Amino acid sequence: MRRVLISLLSAGWLIPFWFSGATALSFLRLEIMPRLKGHEPVNSFPFEDFIQKTFSAACVWLGAAILFWAWRLSGFRKDRARVNE
Repeated sequence: MRRVLISLLSAGWLIPFWFSGATALSFLRLEIMPRLKGHEPVNSFPFEDFIQKTFSAACVWLGAAILFWAWRLSGFRKDRARVNE
């Protein structure tokens, strides 16, 4: 169970990051392209807000994963130095 949680912490940030990118592409296709062609899109989904929130969540999650592994590896180096003495 511990390995699953560590794996989720390490790579889970990709999920909101993917949602952010996929939503940005949908925004371009469903909102921007019709406007460039002179049409008014009839979509009410808050694309920009969702993109901002999912990207922010991914960045915070990635930061937590980096801090976790930096902390974990710094402890590993200390333990390894003690073994070599």
